[in-house]
Amino acid sequence: MAITSSLAEFSLPELFQFLDQGNKTGLLTLRFKLSRHSQEIKARHILLRQGRILAVSHRLDHQCLLKMMCQRGWLSPEVINEQVNRCPANKPIGLYLKTKGFMHPEQLRLLFHAQVIRSVCGLFRLKDAKFRFDSKATLPTIEMTGLSISATKATLIGLRALPDWTGLADKLPETTSALSRAMV
Repeated sequence: MAITSSLAEFSLPELFQFLDQGNKTGLLTLRFKLSRHSQEIKARHILLRQGRILAVSHRLDHQCLLKMMCQRGWLSPEVINEQVNRCPANKPIGLYLKTKGFMHPEQLRLLFHAQVIRSVCGLFRLKDAKFRFDSKATLPTIEMTGLSISATKATLIGLRALPDWTGLADKLPETTSALSRAMV
């Protein structure tokens, strides 16, 4: 199943709620311009399993997480290449590296925060983007730390970090609305 639309019609919080509540698994790709004047189109690829966000990447060559490990000086490219070849195909690379003693749990949490939480928070600033959710996509374990967050929790974190809510104003309830008890 593939779903394609835009954030102008279906906001990111609504999309994340749909994916979380539906326990969806697949690849969500958002394509956007950084500004109206820019012609360059950027992309973010969000890997989900059963409504939980596993990883966020800006490219599909499966090198983002490994590059982050190298940039931080935690592992050399040689060690990473050797361990990637030894890692079972169905195991997240971060979890594999932790079990082999190459990574500490705190390092995985830091990587997950940088890779997922910060990236997702930035996506809530988008005014418009085209999105495509592909439930048949293969999820590359080489981009995964082994940690995950529910799409709903990521939405709450992203909205809390959002400085300007004007883009979501039409999705919010009226200021005069209230809840009332339906049964006494």
